[in-house]
Amino acid sequence: MSTKRDSETTFQEDSQPNDEVVPYSDDETEDELEDQEPEVEPVQNRVNSETEERRETFRKDCTWQVKANDRSFHEQPHFMNTKFLCIKESKYATNAIKTYKYNALTFLPMNLFEQFKRAANFYFLVLLILQAIPQITTLAWYTTLVPLLMVLGITAVKDLVDDVARHKMDNEINNRSCEVIKDGRGADSKIMKNSGKTRFKRTKIDYLMNYMVYTIFVVLSLLSAGLAIGHAYWEAQVGNYSWYLYDGEDSTPSYRGFLNFWGYIIVLNTMVPISLYVSVEVIRLGQSYFINWDLQMYYPEKDTPAKARTTTLNEQLGQIHYIFSDKTGTLTQNIMTFKKCCINGQVYGDHRDASQHNHSKIEEVDFSWNIYADGKFAFYDHYLIEQIQSGKEPEVRQFFFLLAACHTVMVDRIDGECPSRTSDIGDQFFSVQLNFFSSSALLNTRMENQRNRSGVYAKFAPPAHEPFFPSGENRALIITGSWLNEILLEKKTKTGNILKLKFPRTEEERRIRTQSKRRLEARKEQRQKNFVDLACECSAVICCRVTPKQKAMVVDLVKRYKKAITLAIGDGANDVNMIKTAHIGVGISGQEGMQAVMSSDYSFAQFRYLQRLLLVHGRWSYIRMCKFLRYFFYKNFAFTLVHFWYSFFNGYSAQIAYEDWFITLYNVLYSSLPVLLMGLLDQDVSDKLSLRFPGLYVVGQRDLLFNYKRFFVSLLHGVLTSMILFFIPLGAYLQTMGQDGEAPSDYQSFAVTIASALVITVNFQIGLDTSYWTFVNAFSIFGSIALYFGIMFDFHSAGIHVLFPSAFQFTGTAPNALRQPYIWLTIILTVAVCLLPVVAIRFLSMTIWPSESDKIQKHRKRLKAEEQWKRRPNVFRRGVSTRRSAYAFSHQRGYADLIASGRSIRKKRAPLDAIIADGTAEYRRTVES
Repeated sequence: MSTKRDSETTFQEDSQPNDEVVPYSDDETEDELEDQEPEVEPVQNRVNSETEERRETFRKDCTWQVKANDRSFHEQPHFMNTKFLCIKESKYATNAIKTYKYNALTFLPMNLFEQFKRAANFYFLVLLILQAIPQITTLAWYTTLVPLLMVLGITAVKDLVDDVARHKMDNEINNRSCEVIKDGRGADSKIMKNSGKTRFKRTKIDYLMNYMVYTIFVVLSLLSAGLAIGHAYWEAQVGNYSWYLYDGEDSTPSYRGFLNFWGYIIVLNTMVPISLYVSVEVIRLGQSYFINWDLQMYYPEKDTPAKARTTTLNEQLGQIHYIFSDKTGTLTQNIMTFKKCCINGQVYGDHRDASQHNHSKIEEVDFSWNIYADGKFAFYDHYLIEQIQSGKEPEVRQFFFLLAACHTVMVDRIDGECPSRTSDIGDQFFSVQLNFFSSSALLNTRMENQRNRSGVYAKFAPPAHEPFFPSGENRALIITGSWLNEILLEKKTKTGNILKLKFPRTEEERRIRTQSKRRLEARKEQRQKNFVDLACECSAVICCRVTPKQKAMVVDLVKRYKKAITLAIGDGANDVNMIKTAHIGVGISGQEGMQAVMSSDYSFAQFRYLQRLLLVHGRWSYIRMCKFLRYFFYKNFAFTLVHFWYSFFNGYSAQIAYEDWFITLYNVLYSSLPVLLMGLLDQDVSDKLSLRFPGLYVVGQRDLLFNYKRFFVSLLHGVLTSMILFFIPLGAYLQTMGQDGEAPSDYQSFAVTIASALVITVNFQIGLDTSYWTFVNAFSIFGSIALYFGIMFDFHSAGIHVLFPSAFQFTGTAPNALRQPYIWLTIILTVAVCLLPVVAIRFLSMTIWPSESDKIQKHRKRLKAEEQWKRRPNVFRRGVSTRRSAYAFSHQRGYADLIASGRSIRKKRAPLDAIIADGTAEYRRTVES
């Protein structure tokens, strides 16, 4: 049937998929609804005839066959496409779910390819190739190969474990029995096409970290170029005139400077942290497990724990600006329990309130006579059930029929109508849904049974000032209906308008059309920006009657114009597109299936867990990651720039200041474990204080803990530490060689002194940065220092030198150097000069410019005492006020007068001021404000 509304569509509208049409919208007028009424002809006959015609047409057009559970049939050549050479795949989408990335053949090449797409890994691969050129390198090849293999291996193992888990999940789902033949399977189904594209999400810190690594590349290139120029100048002024430095090659100073450029690229390569990315992945993985193991986010009724479905977005949870929520289902849990009703003035329903007043127990209604009854449904009004079973009251039967029929069911449209049938109560009905009016929350349904009797039924919410059931947490609905007169169903015949397509013919018309489109696009963009600006000024915004695509568009608008971090949370399939569009997607395993959960980044069973996910886990993850990155850049610059200062004293010859094996193991063993544990376990305040003071969350929203300013401060700290590490031992070694030759002022002892001071300094520095001390943290710090000395003494022993004479050349250096007292005094002085300014700055900062976290940490004992005081029960009081007195015989004066007076010697509950020092209440009000 053609209608006026259908005929007025344009060619452009008809050529686009109509996935944004809302079947009930306030934009539709009453005239348009009147146009959508059915024809006068008998409804049942017309529907049957149209159905038969469609089936006949379908049979004629169908030229293919379908066989259920017959894979050999569907693997025939005419069902397959050649993908690559002899590899073929099916033309059509299958029901199989595939979420894994690798198989047994593709794992190694694909994983290595993905890892070398990272700039740092590819950079170290190029360095490894350069180290094979003897004219350039001054470092052994294993100094780069061993860390690179460890990084690649750890990442590959993590990816393999994740992909094996995906294989198991896919096999579990794909091996389920199927009892339905469905046209439009898997990726071809409507729900999958409307769910939007899967986006690769990266955190804001990821982008910032990449930019900082590129900045380090630039700094490395500039330093190498400067030192290469210095070497060329030194060769021209000194090297060419020093016969004892002649190496047998007559190279120009410029050429030697060019070779030294690449030599310094290799020597200073540790400025780019090779283990940065793998350390970040390990920290994120641990933080994800903490979310999974959180018992306070576990829902015992459904045995559903919280689940971090991704391990790459944890710190982003601490930077959320806007939350987008699916209002109805997500907040109400989609649980509507029938409690009371009023039919024809008679109130039926829950009698538990009366039973509580009468101290009597009412038995639940036995629904064993109804095979379709929900076993979990509890109802207490036996009289209403008797009325339903007896059938004496037709209004009662009609009331429940209306509840079952007057609903919004999303079905395929047939000529502008929404037909549906029901036969659960013995009759067959044909229903047409009328328009939904949001202003009155009114939903109409027109019914027609087999006896051609028609009626209109309505369901709507009562006005706010007329509550029908005000007590309790009830949602009231008013329902009504009546049979209609046949004369009211007569439809006026209307002549349908003819669809006319008009295309621009002349160049002028095309130009006007193009300009008009541009103006419309400009106005549209301005309207979108105005909408976002207005919406962001509000505390909360409700978007009513929007489609899944429109939900995603609203999220995208905020991302585009506000550059803000967004979070979307939902529990249904219509929220999938919104969840995928937001920076963070959270799914709730509610009553609407698992589509939202499967597409989300994090999932749990209750909406209230979102508060703990953001304020506790999100804030902790952000703080830990920021501390980790700042310290990581600091320790690498403090370690690497010692070579830079050493270059001014060795003719810019690209010689190293440490032993080769120390360079190899520094980032792998000597300084890796403490920073990893800080990134996993550190917390500035407890979880209870994080929830009590939500203002602490602001630091993540404003990017206060890690930005370019913090990055350059860490670099400057590393530069100053490297200067102290080099110049204090250098000054101590200048005049140490005596005539007896006992004082070890050689290069190898100098390298051991700097390395020992460096390891102690960076490990003690992380102790100053740690806010939450545990045994594991303390063991990692002192254990790393002990591990360094143990490995150093082994590598400097004579036995290993005999086995590998070319690889271990510092034989006897550590035992000889570290037995000299002034070496230990030099190490202690160097460590003290590095750390004492940091301690002073931290003290002044917390005293003069304390942050909100510093204030809470300072008063955490008082706040804990206040929390315990609130939880402390009151003095025990009996239900009935009576005086129980007793006298006892004694030779001394006792408590007879006290007992007779009625006074009690029981200790009263101590006031809060007696437990907490003066000023705590004022402090608490200041922090909460």
